[in-house]
Amino acid sequence: MRVRFPSSPFDSLRSLMAGHSMGKAASRMSRAIRHVVRRACRGAVRIIGSYVDTRMWHVYILKCSDDSYYVGHTENLSDRVLMRNSRRAAKWTACRLPVKLAYSEACENEENAMARERQIKRWSRAKKEALIAGDKKMLHNLAKRQSISSSR
Repeated sequence: MRVRFPSSPFDSLRSLMAGHSMGKAASRMSRAIRHVVRRACRGAVRIIGSYVDTRMWHVYILKCSDDSYYVGHTENLSDRVLMRNSRRAAKWTACRLPVKLAYSEACENEENAMARERQIKRWSRAKKEALIAGDKKMLHNLAKRQSISSSR
């Protein structure tokens, strides 16, 4: 979604208030403020020329009914989970329904989301479970390379 970047932060709010009674203007202003705050909290906003690009990409882990994990990336997380559960997506999840969202993280752009997805897909099940649980100590322990002892 591309939004025209106003010359001043208050221009869009002033335009909402123009020609309306105070009740409607206050209501529209609060909706506009909530929208701006929601967008700001979602993650990074890139300015491209005179436009603001507000798209966010997500890496997600789904837990399938057979306790397996599916890792993917998407621009619209809620729609993707619904699509997976309605059998309109990958064959892997279609035969393991229902799936539940176990973990997600926002990424600045699609390239970062794809790189993070590839990284997580290479991880062991234990490491994915530590990520889902938010156990940073366990993630750190699992990330350490095991020393290989030579038996010569």
